[in-house]
Parts: sequence; structure tokens; C-alpha cells
Amino acid sequence: KSAKNVFITRKIPDIAINLLHKKGFNVSIHNSRKPIDRASLLSKTKNVDALISLLTESIDKEFLET
Repeated sequence: KSAKNVFITRKIPDIAINLLHKKGFNVSIHNSRKPIDRASLLSKTKNVDALISLLTESIDKEFLET
């Protein structure tokens, strides 16, 4: 069984990231202090199994269909 990929749009507490790793997830994080731009969000989440985002990201119909 292969590990699931998770993308996180902002830095979250290390304890949460460590828990994801402990549960076997591959975690990628947008580490910039600036919000992720729309093109990067769409690109970085193309092949992930889960997304952890904040309210600053627009998760809309276009995002869900790509």
C-alpha cells in the first residue's frame, strides 16, 4: 500500500505535521509567508490525496474539477 500525499497551503504546528508523518502520509507544504497563488495551488494539488488549507484559499468548483 502506497503512502497518501497531503499538501498543506500554510505552515501549521510541527506537532500536526509530525502526526501526519507518523501515520504514513507524504507531506508537502507551501512554506512562504505569502498566500499561495492560484496557479501554484492548482499545480501543487494535482496529484494529492488530501489538502489542508486555510480560509484564504479559494476551494471552488474549478479547483475541485481539476
